Amino acid sequence: MSDALALVQHALCLGAAIGTTAIVAVVARFTLAPKPSVAGFYLGVLGSHLQIVLIALHAWVLRSTLDPGTAGIVSVPGVICGVAAVSWLGLLFDFADAHRVRSTLTVDRGNGQGPCKVAGSPAEPTALSLPPSPFWLRGYRLLLSVCPPLWLLVRRLTVQTHKDLVFLVHDNVVLKLDVCVPRAPSAKPLPIICFVHGGGWIRGSKNIVGTFFNYEMASRGWAVFTLDYRLSKFRKARQPNVDAKFPDHITDVKSGLAWIRQHAAEYGADPNFIVIAGNSAGGHLAALASLTPSHPQWHGHLGTDHLGVQGCISIYGVHDTADLDGQWKEWDKAHGRRHPDPTKTSIMIAFIGKYVIKEKHAENQQAFLDASPLHHARTNRLDDPPPFLLFHGTKDILVPMIESELLHQALQEHHDSTLVQVPGGHHGFDTAPGPRGYACVDLTVQWLDQLLSQRKAD
Repeated sequence: MSDALALVQHALCLGAAIGTTAIVAVVARFTLAPKPSVAGFYLGVLGSHLQIVLIALHAWVLRSTLDPGTAGIVSVPGVICGVAAVSWLGLLFDFADAHRVRSTLTVDRGNGQGPCKVAGSPAEPTALSLPPSPFWLRGYRLLLSVCPPLWLLVRRLTVQTHKDLVFLVHDNVVLKLDVCVPRAPSAKPLPIICFVHGGGWIRGSKNIVGTFFNYEMASRGWAVFTLDYRLSKFRKARQPNVDAKFPDHITDVKSGLAWIRQHAAEYGADPNFIVIAGNSAGGHLAALASLTPSHPQWHGHLGTDHLGVQGCISIYGVHDTADLDGQWKEWDKAHGRRHPDPTKTSIMIAFIGKYVIKEKHAENQQAFLDASPLHHARTNRLDDPPPFLLFHGTKDILVPMIESELLHQALQEHHDSTLVQVPGGHHGFDTAPGPRGYACVDLTVQWLDQLLSQRKAD
């Protein structure tokens, strides 16, 4: 009897914890200026992108406490039921808000330069917009968002994955990539997406980050290559005996691009059409690779030929590592973050200097400029960058929206750039089968179809 009582008490505690987490997540979601933090990031993902999963988990815990075999021992306190009711209402409200994203997201095509130029009319076939989804599709996606494992099962029935292909061995470090292709045979070579995972340059893996985006794109007719790269050490090494120093990260990515060009045909893919994509730190590396195809010192370890790409997709990427316009300092100030020495640099730039570049900004500013996609977009007139598609959530509490806005402004002066602002999107909105994740995928498919159509026209 005592064991059963203890079990119920633990279940009650867990239920209260989940309910409290849900409430905090919703509060964080609607707070105008949430504190940038890793904890805030996870709360944002829970409250903004996995609402139904959180409700289902909470309901299961509460149902366990009302099991007939234990209901006579202890009843659920009213406070727990109250927490559950408040958290569910908040999550459902946010879920409804997320479902309006298709009609509320903002698409800025810039000045219309490049292969995706628009004439200014929303009726133009090259305009990007998301019409309302059919009722059956909304229901189907709702079911998959309630049960992400079901989504994964469905996608594994439609895509085929080649795992852990070695593309580089350097200084006893073995780097691998995965290839996802449609199971249905294709009569022509598949266009390629090379996906670079995020994780702040210090964590992350091809096996976890970007799974939703990559599987969805593969199911829609793309060959998706997702690769690992050397990580910088933070407290403890995420990769054994590896402590990458910039530019190790970008040279690994470019080595991956070279390998993909050499071996794409083996997987039914077209080596002449590669779009590089990434989120967060991966968005930084994708943008940097796209803007520096002829950089003499970053050609990678597998050759120097044809490192240019045909398009770049950066999802809430870090686009300026040099704080060129002081936006990172302003971000710290706006959110009450204080650096030990606020006269020198921002917290983000200090982090990049300590763990990624491994030099102080004041001592080697050129290294920070070299790592900045924004700097290259403003100053590099030798390389012609590909079309860019930039996604950023309006509620991102790790990387401010201005990071994408500044890069978009720099690119649109001479090239093609599209900026998509995702209402209510936190850092990580593309990682789950929710309304914002699907909106990101659907808009990406439209944009890529335009690139392919332009290629055929040329």
